[in-house]
Amino acid sequence: KSEDGEFQLNFGGYTQIRYTMNWRDDAPSDEDDFARDFSVQRTRLFITGNYTDALDYMLRFNVNDSSDVDLHSAWGQWNFASNWNVRFGLFGEAMSREDWANPQDLLGIDYSNNDSTFGIGSSIGAQLHYTGTRQRWWASLSNGAFGTQNTFGNLDVADLLFTGRWEY
Repeated sequence: KSEDGEFQLNFGGYTQIRYTMNWRDDAPSDEDDFARDFSVQRTRLFITGNYTDALDYMLRFNVNDSSDVDLHSAWGQWNFASNWNVRFGLFGEAMSREDWANPQDLLGIDYSNNDSTFGIGSSIGAQLHYTGTRQRWWASLSNGAFGTQNTFGNLDVADLLFTGRWEY
């Protein structure tokens, strides 16, 4: 952190570990009827901070249980007025409330099946955000439905996605 507090660089990370026990009445003869194991659901490493009071940034990497690393978020944000900012880069879209809940804030270990299947995930684009005393809203233009998620939908059908969210 700089002495005047304008520049700040933070490093962080977290991991979520799951322990599973499974008793089966009809296990195959070559398998045990009791199975147990640890699995790493996700590990996230991140760099956050601000270059000035008006410019914030974030880099977040995801490491899965196969040790594959992918870029989850990489964005810059310009805070051009007291309640307004513009975010640009790779970020999560303002769609469902579940998309906006960080995994480290979840009581359970993962999101719902609905969000895992139909959630947009991260997209590349620009997003305008306003926060007032009783309301907030987002509007973004990005690289199309399902952004960087390749598990559902046909990625060839959309080149642009306009999204908006309003909360009161």
